[in-house]
Amino acid sequence: KGVDVGWGFERIVKTIQNTKTIFDIDLLKPFVEYLPRELAERVKRTIVDHLRASVFLILDGVRPSHKEAGYILRRLVRRIATIIERHQLENFLLTNLAITVINNFGDFYPELRKNRNEIIKELETEIKRFIRTLKQGLHNLEKIIGQKDALSGQDAFDLYQSYGLPREVMDGARGSCPPR
Repeated sequence: KGVDVGWGFERIVKTIQNTKTIFDIDLLKPFVEYLPRELAERVKRTIVDHLRASVFLILDGVRPSHKEAGYILRRLVRRIATIIERHQLENFLLTNLAITVINNFGDFYPELRKNRNEIIKELETEIKRFIRTLKQGLHNLEKIIGQKDALSGQDAFDLYQSYGLPREVMDGARGSCPPR
């Protein structure tokens, strides 16, 4: 009684509902099922987890930035944007999923519904901003790959530092061009 075992709400519900993962509980499963079937489970789970966290961070007043909680939010949203771009998903899919998150949690957190437009606008703005930057980074990555037989650590660092280009994007874009 009264002992915090560090499970978190979703893990407790997972145990009570006897599901395989937290993404199978009745609270999260609708979000996973909303996404296209052809996406890998890991990708779906990443989108759901990052989007849900982003919605609540924005609700709490966090805005994407280069420091503190704003940096965490920016990384979460950029990971979602990277997935959107890699899997050629439409941005509206994420907007609709964010609205679903807001609606499903709105009974427990009425401020979600009250701030819905602001949350959606913030998400859409950051995703659009990063996708523009991502496309520039991919263009520069292709130029580097065209000039060299391998992507150096410095090249990867520069692409990440300048464009926020994640490693998985660099790995996927360069194909057989291993890092040096």
